Amino acid sequence: MVFPIMYGFNLGESSLPFLSVVVALFLCVPLYCSYYYYIVEPRVLRNGFGPPEERLIPGLVTSLFIPAGLFLFGEPQHSLPCRTAG
Repeated sequence: MVFPIMYGFNLGESSLPFLSVVVALFLCVPLYCSYYYYIVEPRVLRNGFGPPEERLIPGLVTSLFIPAGLFLFGEPQHSLPCRTAG
């Protein structure tokens, strides 16, 4: 809803920013699968499941990207009037 209203994108152009989700999936799914195969799986075979906090490690790392993504989404809207006004 933001892209057609704020930037004047048509229907085809407003779907292009979501291609970054596909790129992120192609990058993150193999990384997560390799993390699970090489780190989690041997740890579970040696020690059992262990505490639930050990399974939160990937979430702690990736939680830093949420505020960065929100900043990148909101910053162009914030600075748009400054660029057009002056």
